[in-house]
Amino acid sequence: MKICIISKYPPIEGGVSSGIYWLAKGLGELEHEIFVVSNCWEVEDEYREVIEEDELSNLKPKNVHLFSTNIDKKIRFIPYFNPYDAKLSSLSIDVIKKHNPDIIFSDYLLPYGVSGLIVKQATKKPLIVKHAGSDITRLFSSEFLRTLFIEIFRNADIIITNKKNGDMLSNFGIEYNKFCSLLKVINPKEFNPHIKPFDLSKYKNLGDLPIFTYFGKFERMKKIFSLIDAAANINEDFILLLITEGGKKTEIIEKILKDRNLEKKAIVLPFQPPWKIPSILTASTCIVCPESYETPFLPAGTHFPIKIKEAMLCGKCTIIGEGVYKKYKEINNQIQDGVNKIVVNPDNTNELAEKMINVIKNPDVAYKMGGAAEKIISVDFEKYIESFIDICNKIIV
Repeated sequence: MKICIISKYPPIEGGVSSGIYWLAKGLGELEHEIFVVSNCWEVEDEYREVIEEDELSNLKPKNVHLFSTNIDKKIRFIPYFNPYDAKLSSLSIDVIKKHNPDIIFSDYLLPYGVSGLIVKQATKKPLIVKHAGSDITRLFSSEFLRTLFIEIFRNADIIITNKKNGDMLSNFGIEYNKFCSLLKVINPKEFNPHIKPFDLSKYKNLGDLPIFTYFGKFERMKKIFSLIDAAANINEDFILLLITEGGKKTEIIEKILKDRNLEKKAIVLPFQPPWKIPSILTASTCIVCPESYETPFLPAGTHFPIKIKEAMLCGKCTIIGEGVYKKYKEINNQIQDGVNKIVVNPDNTNELAEKMINVIKNPDVAYKMGGAAEKIISVDFEKYIESFIDICNKIIV
C-alpha cells in the first residue's frame, strides 16, 4: 500500500510528530511505501529538535520518503504570512501525481487537515483525518475556524477519534459511521530497559547521581515551574535534566535555574528527535511529569502525556501529577500510587520535593517501582499497525 501522510514530523517536537515518525517507520518495515509531506524544516527554533548531520538518515527509515516545504523569501504578498496550507497542499498534489498513493492521511487539523481537504478535492483520493486534543477543543471553539473544521470532517472518508469526541462531532451532522478509534501504541522493540543509555557525561560530571528528567514545553500548564521550585528546596545532590524549548527560551530557562541556585545541578537540552528518547529514558533515574489539571482550553480526557507510557516500557520510575494519574488509572486500573507510580499534587512543591528526596535516598525502591511499571503495561505494536492498515483498506477504491 502507498500512503501520503500530511502531518507534523521531526524535527518538529511533540507527541503528534513522534507518533507519525514511529507509525511511518512501522508501516515502512512492513513494506508499505510512505510519503510524508510536512513543513518540518520550517519549525521555529524553540520547537525544533536537534538532529545532528550524521543522524539525518533516521528521518527516512525503510520505505519512508520525506518531502518538506521550505521558506521561500522571494514570494512576498500583503499582508504577509507563511502560507503553510497552500504550500503543503501544492507539494502533496505534486507527490500524488508522481507516486500515485492509495490514500491520504492527515494528522492534526491546522494546517494538515486543511491541506488534506484541499488535496482530496484536487486528486479525488480517499482521506483519513485524525485530530489531536487541542485542535478538537481549543481550536475548534474558534468561530473563525469551526466552520472549516466541520467541512474537513464532513469530507473525510474516515475520522480517527474517540467516542466522546465522536458524539460531539455527530451534533454537527458528521456521520457516525465515519468514526474509528485507534489508540497510539509504543513499539517495545524501540522502548525497553535494554536500550543503551544516552551519554550525559559530556554535559556534567554525573558520577552515580540520580537523574530526574522532564520532557515538555516551558509553560505553566506543564507545571515545570513547580518542578524547579521543588528542586530548589532539595539539599541532596542530583541532576535535573530538562528536555525543553531551545533558541532564546534556553537563555530564559538557564537564568531561572541560576536564580534558584540550580545551574550546577541542571542540564538543559533542546528537544530531541524520537530515536534518541529511549536512550534518554534509560539514562534517567526518574521521569517527572508533574502536570495535573486541564485548562479550560483542554477539557478533561483530551490529553495523555505519552512519555509516561514510554518511561514505563523502559522500566523507569515516574512521578506524575494527580490529574494525569486519574486519567491513566481509568485506562489501566493496575496503575497504583506507591506501587508502580509516584503521585503528587504539583502545586504543593514541598510534597513534590519530598517525593524526589525519597527517590534520591531510596534508589532501590525507585528501581523496583520502575520494574513494576514495566510489567503492567501491555502493548501490541504490530496489532496497532495492522489496525491502521485495516482502516485504510475500508476506503481504498
